[in-house]
Amino acid sequence: MEGNGSLARRFVVDSMLGKVAKWLRILGYDTRYESLDDSKMLEYTRAGLLVLTRRQSWCGRNSVICLHQNAPMDQIRELHAQVPLRAEEGRFLSRCIRCNEPLEGVDRQEVFGLVPDYTFETVADFHRCSRCRRVYWEGSHTLRMSDRLRRALGEKLPGRLAEGV
Repeated sequence: MEGNGSLARRFVVDSMLGKVAKWLRILGYDTRYESLDDSKMLEYTRAGLLVLTRRQSWCGRNSVICLHQNAPMDQIRELHAQVPLRAEEGRFLSRCIRCNEPLEGVDRQEVFGLVPDYTFETVADFHRCSRCRRVYWEGSHTLRMSDRLRRALGEKLPGRLAEGV
């Protein structure tokens, strides 16, 4: 396990922690989200991924982190205490929150009609998920997400994109 909070760290989040998966993706971490059984958990830990779960029977296993808190931001704080999380420029909001795919820049003409008119008129940069085709842009909730994570992690976060349509 890396000790420097590197974004090269990859996670698999058990299905009972879906909001944690979303917040890790917002931070820019490669984060799978699925229902796990013993064989999948072993497969992922052998592949070097960190498994996040609330299953008490898996606590203490190598590369498995058991979270005990109930609220998502408390769970992020709990995870951060065990595995330092970082948000770096260019990685914050660089993944699709829904699919986990890295976002790609897209010409604004390609999103005409896919985003609200006001957004199209006032935003210059758009990004899209290559898998689900969801469009993202920097908006007012970028700051709100950044503020929530800053309070949870105790650091200033760079802004980049906000979830869009």
